[in-house]
Amino acid sequence: LLDRVDRRSDVYALGSILHEILSGEPPFRGSSRKVLAAVVAGPPPALVPRADRPLPPELLAALRRATARRPDDRFPDAGALAAELRAFLDGVRQRDRALALVREAEAIAQHLTIFLHNDSVCTFRNNCFFYIYISSKSLKANIFIF
Repeated sequence: LLDRVDRRSDVYALGSILHEILSGEPPFRGSSRKVLAAVVAGPPPALVPRADRPLPPELLAALRRATARRPDDRFPDAGALAAELRAFLDGVRQRDRALALVREAEAIAQHLTIFLHNDSVCTFRNNCFFYIYISSKSLKANIFIF
């Protein structure tokens, strides 16, 4: 068994730590002998997150790969696992920035009125886009709501 210990064993250990961070529980409990037997027998039990919301699938995929039963199915080393987690966090940061920009645009749009030309106006109010066209010939207004 010791001849199979390599960098991928470290990856498994780091995956176990990540499991505990995300769930609040180690993947296996018991004496060293029981834990070793459970590790050899199969993958860790399904993770039950400590938060009320589900975990992102990308994060769960990285965790599953890090704690795969077969060493060949794991990340080749801790650096590869770190790169995967860094990419996940960068994606979360980009998504958060994009959502912040959308919220900012919505706040600005709540007070936005654009005069397109003499006969029409665009405005955004209460999450509705209004296009108002006033015909100078018939003196009628047409309002389109999107």
